Amino acid sequence: MLNVLVIENDPVICKRLVNGIIQYVKNVRICGISYTAKEAIEISNRQKIDIAILDYNLKENSASSYIEFVSENNNKSTNKISLILLAEKNKLDDKSYENEVYKVIYRPIQIAQLIYAIRELSNCDISANQKLIKNKIFKELEKLQYNFSYVGTQYMAEAIYEIYSKKYIYSGGNLNKNVYPIIAQKHNTTVNNVKCNITSATKIMSEKCSKDIMENYLFCENSNKPKVKEIMYKVINKL
Repeated sequence: MLNVLVIENDPVICKRLVNGIIQYVKNVRICGISYTAKEAIEISNRQKIDIAILDYNLKENSASSYIEFVSENNNKSTNKISLILLAEKNKLDDKSYENEVYKVIYRPIQIAQLIYAIRELSNCDISANQKLIKNKIFKELEKLQYNFSYVGTQYMAEAIYEIYSKKYIYSGGNLNKNVYPIIAQKHNTTVNNVKCNITSATKIMSEKCSKDIMENYLFCENSNKPKVKEIMYKVINKL
């Protein structure tokens, strides 16, 4: 979930913006409201801000100070702030904003435009997180010496991601019912084919995997062969 800071000195417009975001964007939260750039900087220093919505027409032209703050923050911190600027057409005097602003929304403010911009940022964040999790899953399967030339290993990785993302692990999910059909539909094959390929890849892995890994990673003793579901949950616990 992304944290949103609204910086707007008109209480009526501020209320309209906040209500629109709350109503139409589900995976973000309003973590602060500020009427001045100084207060916005203080809030941004105290907590992680992902998206800042800034009124360029703040009193005494102070909006530029927050833009400078965002520039400095994004150059030195891994927690980047995406800036959405609310402005009058033809009144953006300082062109330095161009490198720091994700999108400019001109007055009169259309809530739909703001919602679309926030959703774009939210979707980018979700995609980046998905990629990170999938890479971690591949790395864990590599540790177990799964062979990625087998389609069953690919199905295995996708099944683990499906379990992780849907949190089936917490409800004892049924692989044949909840997971394998999704993978089968994606690859235009059958549930049984997905299951058999995963089982085959896992069997080959267990024959090649070292005893130390089997015991330390999978907690298998006396040459016991791990079950597919057990391996999936062990990988998820490492994520």
